[in-house]
This record gives sequence, structure tokens and C-alpha cells, in this order.
Amino acid sequence: MSLALSLKSSPLFHDILEEEIDLFLKGQKIYTWNSGDCPCLGGSPIEAFYIIMEGKADLVYQSWGREFLMQQLKGWDHFGEVLFGNDQVHPYTVVAKSDLTCLRIDFRVFKGIFEKNPQVYALFVNNLLRVELTLKKQALGLVARLNDIGPVPIALPLYNRRPRKLTKEEEEKESA
Repeated sequence: MSLALSLKSSPLFHDILEEEIDLFLKGQKIYTWNSGDCPCLGGSPIEAFYIIMEGKADLVYQSWGREFLMQQLKGWDHFGEVLFGNDQVHPYTVVAKSDLTCLRIDFRVFKGIFEKNPQVYALFVNNLLRVELTLKKQALGLVARLNDIGPVPIALPLYNRRPRKLTKEEEEKESA
């Protein structure tokens, strides 16, 4: 199966013609990283959009000197979509959890295609928003269940873990 046909099966390229997908692929390369590598560092300039072809990675957000696991990425997931917003740098880091193979689509390619064909731009952004909305709905569903089932680990800290503060009753039990 050709790469264009594979991308056609991705929700990001739904309703985009194979000939138009070929425009995205023209001159683009497949990149690989080893487990533990960081293909995308938080704070680095946004230059490209990546689609994971094989492997797994963690999407890590850094805030207040701590790192939080936001999402685990797998085949056909993507990162770098912030280039379609007004962001100038990546707000997160991507860490390869296994050997990782990604298609890198340069920002200039998107800009060139979208300037010539606004309909492809509309379709792609609509698909991207649909995928992102699905992820947000899953996260909101998890948050909505917090009151019903107690604390659920969302955005688990990867590093700098601090023990939770004990209540007065727990402190009294420990000191007894």
C-alpha cells in the first residue's frame, strides 16, 4: 500500500483526495528516533507536523518545573499541530517510548498547499479539529467522573514527584 493510501485512511486526511495527499508527501522524509530520544522539545521552534508511522511516544507538558504525561501516542497519532495556531514554540515535549518512525511534513509545504487550495485547508483543519475534539471529550469524560469515583490520575507527574500532604487525622495516626 502506498504512503498516500495509508494517509488517506488517517482521520486527518478524511475527504482529501489522493492527488492532494501526494502534494503533502512531495519531498518529505521519514524520520526515525530511538527509544528515549526527544523528536520534539518543549520551547523549540515549530517547523513541522509529524505523523507517527510506527512506535509509541509520550506527550509531556512542562509546568512550574514539573513534567506531566498528557497523552500516550501510537501509530497514526500526530504531534506538531500547534503550527496551525499562533504558537511560536512547542508547548510540550515528545519522548519516544520505543523506536519511533514518523512522517515529517514541513510547515512550508502546508503553507504552499493551503495558499493554493483553501478547500484543502478547510478540510484538513476540520479533520484536525475533529480529532482534537474527540481527545478533549475523552478527557472531559474522565474529569466528569472524578466526583463519582474519587481521584483519577490525570497528567501524572513523571519527575519531581512529591508525596501528598497528609491530613491532620493521618498525621495523628502516623505519630501514634
